[in-house]
Parts: sequence; C-alpha cells; structure tokens
Amino acid sequence: MKKIALLIFFASFAHEGVSQVWDSIGSCLPASLGVRRVWKIEDRLFASTSEVNANLFEFNLQNGWTQIISSSQPGQIWDMEYDSINNQAILLGKFEDLNSVICNSLAKFNLATGSVLPIGSGLSFPDEYAYSGKMINGEFYVSGRFCEVNGLDTIYNFMKINLQTESYQFVCGGNSGDLIRDFCVYNNDIYLIGSFLRNGTEFPLVKITPAGLDFSINGPYRGFGYSLRFFNNTLIVAGNIRDTMQNNYIVGSYDGINFSTLLKTNNSVRKLEVFKNELFISGSFDSVNCSGLIFPAKALVKYDGVSISDVNGGCTGINSSVWDLFSTEDTLYVAGNFTQAGSVQALNVARFVVPSSTGLQNENTSDGNVFSVYPNPTDGNFQISSRSNFESKVLVEIFDISGRKLKEFVSDLSAQVNLDLPNGVYFIKINESTKKLVVRK
Repeated sequence: MKKIALLIFFASFAHEGVSQVWDSIGSCLPASLGVRRVWKIEDRLFASTSEVNANLFEFNLQNGWTQIISSSQPGQIWDMEYDSINNQAILLGKFEDLNSVICNSLAKFNLATGSVLPIGSGLSFPDEYAYSGKMINGEFYVSGRFCEVNGLDTIYNFMKINLQTESYQFVCGGNSGDLIRDFCVYNNDIYLIGSFLRNGTEFPLVKITPAGLDFSINGPYRGFGYSLRFFNNTLIVAGNIRDTMQNNYIVGSYDGINFSTLLKTNNSVRKLEVFKNELFISGSFDSVNCSGLIFPAKALVKYDGVSISDVNGGCTGINSSVWDLFSTEDTLYVAGNFTQAGSVQALNVARFVVPSSTGLQNENTSDGNVFSVYPNPTDGNFQISSRSNFESKVLVEIFDISGRKLKEFVSDLSAQVNLDLPNGVYFIKINESTKKLVVRK
C-alpha cells in the first residue's frame, strides 16, 4: 500500500506541472455565505466569514480551519491590520463584542495570548462601523461610517488613532453620510474611496488637502468606489463606478493629471491587489471589456500594465464572486463565494501560487544535486542547500508518505530547518523537485 501511495504522490506532482498554481485551502471552513476577508500575518492565515456573528477563523495544516473569535451579536470583521510594535492585530468591522469582550467595532487581538481587548471606548454600535485600517508614517488611520467617537468627538468617517494612548483624533472634514471603504497614500497625499454625495452627485474618490476634501480628482468618474491601489506610478480605482458616458463597472487610473479607463466589466469590481508586479482585479463579473475587446473572465483577471489576461480560469460556481485579495511574496490569497478555482475544487477561499523559476528538477532526473538536504536521516534539524545562484525565495512544502501536506514555508535555497516530526519517511518539494527525508530520533 505504501508503494501505491508513493506512486500516487509523485503522479500528483507530475500532473500539477508548472502551470498548476491554484490550491484549495477552504474545504473545512464553515462559510455557507462565503468568506469576506483573508489575511496572512506573521506566517498565520486568518479569514472572516460573511455569516453575521463576527466570525474569525485561523488555518493550520494539521487541523484545518478553527474558529478563534465570535460575537454574541450580529456583526462582521471587515479588516485586520498588523501592529508589529505590539505584536497585535487590529480588528475592524461592525460588532458589539468579540469573545464576550465589549469592543464596539474596533478591537486589538494579541497574537501571542489570543486575548481580545477594546481600543479606548470605541465606536457606537450598531449604527456605525469601520471598514479599513492602515499604518501611515507610524500612525494608524481608520475609515468607515461613523460620527460620534468616544461619546465626545464628532469625527466624520476618517480618523487616526494613537495606539499607545488609544486616543482618537480628527483628520479632515466631511459629511455624516459619507462612507469610506478604503484609502492609500499617493504622491504624499491621502486618497479616500467610497461614496461621497455632494449636491446630488455621488463621487467615488477624494483627496485630503489642507483646504479640505478635493473632489476634482474624480474627473469623469461617478458612483460608489470599493478599492484603490498604487500601480505603475498611477492610482487605480475600482467599484460600481461609471463615467460621464454612463459606462458602468469601471477600473480607472489617475496619474495626478490625466484619467484613463483600463477596463469595464459586466458587474461589480470589489478588490484590487498588486502581486508579482501585476495588478489583480476581482469582483462579481464574468466578462471584461478591454480596449473594445470583450472576453470571458470569471471574477478575477490580471493587468500587466499593457493588457488584461485571465488568471488560470478564475473562480467559478453559481453566482461566483471574489470579494478579497491578499498577497505575500509568492502567494495571492483569494476569498469570496465560489466552489472552484481554476481546475481545483475550492470552497470560498483559495491561493494562487507563482513558483519561482529556479531551474530545479525532479529527484529522478540526471541532475540530482540541484538541491539537497543534510543530514539525512535527521532528528528534525537539517539544512536545505542548492548549487543554484538563484536568489529569490521559494515555497518549501513537506509531505508525509501518503502525500498529505504537513507544513509549508517560504525560504531561501539555503536554509536551516527545524521540524518537530515523528520518526518516518517524508518528502520535501520545491517547485518541481522532490527529495526524500528520513526522520530518525
């Protein structure tokens, strides 16, 4: 039986090939309504569901997805930002309590202890909520829809928080009806995207200036903006945006002077993310119009600065949508409501891995020395080394004899590894090359 399992194991590697980069990581996540957001923080993978109980789950290779945070009241976690100074994650959303602690839409989650605490006295629930948070020049900024903060200050939907004193500060003026979904820094200015209604017109984008909010940077664009990113020296904006010609669902760019449209879709664009020097665009669409050419694309495409292309089949299923993207050095995490990613069965969360081209070959080829592990047998402490001069990091995967993945990490091709594994035979896979590892203590 072990020989059969080993043959299946290597056959799966051969079938995967260089182009097979989709991987399912969501089969055990209970999210019938989809996955709202996904994050990778300090080698830990988290996801929040669309069920209205502020559910946060964590993934590990041994146990799959485990719920770590919930709320007794209806609510959702919309964002999670890492505070490296205090080794904590800042949770933002629409909730009253998390793990029985009253937090009011903002909380700090200690990554070492798992404890949840409020940040100051927080926002008022349930009428107000926070959508997005970011560290900018050492200060933590928060956007969403809120007015009264701490019961004292009137702050219209965008503020900064001193994480040491937990004090809330006014940033800029606005209207109480504004809804700010996301923000970023471009040319030393802060840009906000969302819904800004002025004199009967809904604008998706504003720039913060000393004189107030600048709406002129919208150019021909109107509507509700969901996401913005800095790419190729331009600001890219997306959402339920239309232009003055009434073209809908636009992804547009702004270089500080001029506006241009990159593409249009037949439904909403939800999230933009830069990964491997390309702009990934996700949403609820199943077709894309680029420069007058229409081609099918399921909820996910990428833009290299010149043209649009499909992402290995995208994410499919009935009424499929990709609501969130989160990138690391070699992996793009994808979350939403879908049942398949490319040719891989994937329920609501998947990852798109782009392996580095190292020239590594399989162990049974003529060049068996492209990478090695020693000592082998090992007690769990061993060295991975390579004769290749390739300097980029690679994805290292550890499998057992049945082909079940036990661990994975991103590393240089020369690394000291310490694995707590029982005695047995394992396999190390780096791109298309595999090595057998014997653990003997």
